[in-house]
Amino acid sequence: MKIVSKNQVGDFIILEGGSKRSILPELKEVKEYSKEFQKKVKEQFGTNFKFLITWGAAIGGIMMPLEGFIKNSNFNITETEALLVLVGVGSIIFTENEEKIKKLMKMIEEKGLFDIFVLTLKKGEKLKSTFVSFIESLNITTHTITNILSYALIIPVLPMLLEFANSGYTPEQLKELIMRVSYSTSIAISGIALRDIVGKIIKRFKR
Repeated sequence: MKIVSKNQVGDFIILEGGSKRSILPELKEVKEYSKEFQKKVKEQFGTNFKFLITWGAAIGGIMMPLEGFIKNSNFNITETEALLVLVGVGSIIFTENEEKIKKLMKMIEEKGLFDIFVLTLKKGEKLKSTFVSFIESLNITTHTITNILSYALIIPVLPMLLEFANSGYTPEQLKELIMRVSYSTSIAISGIALRDIVGKIIKRFKR
């Protein structure tokens, strides 16, 4: 995972090999990943975590890049161990209750995964802070970091929004794209606000 600044105001894209993909299937993949992640967590830990239920599809926007980071770093750990690290990181980024975080930290330390956890957490915190700063720079009234993180679902499609911004789109094409993105997310945020954010992101990338 590599976060690349586009200019001094904090625009960024995430490079994952440079392959071109369409936006709507990518959003669907993020949503499906979030559901599968929650399912795996429940199977492995025998319980669910509040942050997974609360944040829904937004989880995928953060966890997908972090899972890619773990796989690409060749840490030589099992899928079960990787999931433990990701849940530990997610519980901090999305603010799980203290008791569960302590239990996760104990499990991580007992399995000798603490160093990998720290590296992954640093990547996650960097991704979170960069995304929050980027959204704040769009001058959209979201009030809190919590509200901003609700839009994390769109993180993996930022490279495609950049491509669209540079494609010479028409106003009609922009309107259609924003509407489709809004309807395809199905997350607990205002559709009007999401359309506003997507539109401003595209206009920012076009500069």
